[in-house]
Amino acid sequence: MNSPMSPCFTAEEELFRLAARSWLVENAPRAAVPQDERAQVEFLRSWQAALARDRLVGVHWPEQYGGRGLSWTENFIVQEEM
Repeated sequence: MNSPMSPCFTAEEELFRLAARSWLVENAPRAAVPQDERAQVEFLRSWQAALARDRLVGVHWPEQYGGRGLSWTENFIVQEEM
């Protein structure tokens, strides 16, 4: 029996987790966030653009708005993996 404090994910959600984790391993910036404010803004904009391009921002948003139309659970999974 699962306790209410230990989430239980479906097989599909765990596959999604593995895909998100793999994407992050391949695409997450390796460099430290720059100290210079302008460079920092560009660094973070670039990272957000990469996440948005592959629809990992707002995973639960409808597809026509750039999301994947998935559930809050998948959105939580992406946030947890990040």
